[in-house]
Amino acid sequence: MILVHIELAKSASSTIQKLIKDQENINFLGLVRDHEKSFSEKTANEHEYFYSYIRGVKKNYNKAYQIRKQLIKGKINFFSDEAITLPVTSNVKDKLTRLHKILPESKIVLIIRNPVDTIISWHNFHIRGKVPLKNLNIKSFLDDAAFKHVGDSVKLVEKIEYLKKKFGKKNILLVDFDNLTTLNGQKQFL
Repeated sequence: MILVHIELAKSASSTIQKLIKDQENINFLGLVRDHEKSFSEKTANEHEYFYSYIRGVKKNYNKAYQIRKQLIKGKINFFSDEAITLPVTSNVKDKLTRLHKILPESKIVLIIRNPVDTIISWHNFHIRGKVPLKNLNIKSFLDDAAFKHVGDSVKLVEKIEYLKKKFGKKNILLVDFDNLTTLNGQKQFL
């Protein structure tokens, strides 16, 4: 089985990755983000080319397709990268099309969070990262072109509809973020 966690940013991405990566029945092929470093400073792992291809940064399909050699029968092959749903390197539909081209049989896991809570979490994240003072007001923050990805990240209906079209409705698993805020909810998810 192939599960792809295409997570929306600020929706327990890092928590899910850390919970999943060491499970015995899971072949973890994802990226674990380190928000303390910029992306370019992160240590690339053996799956980085695949994710760079999905994001539209790398172009060699055959090299990205090599990820399939790392699939293990009898285990859950779990992919995870929040950059898939962010329109930073290329648009989300193009990313999902590239993902489908390599892993068409995937089941997609998407954590759904209240969009208002997501925006507040993004804003708090950027405040910790020293957002310019003019953007301490959330409206100014959302209006700033440098943070356009925040507003785009909460357009759930468009993303879900495209996922259904590309992977099939029965292959989409929507998980409520609020269920992951407790230890019991995390155990249930696992």
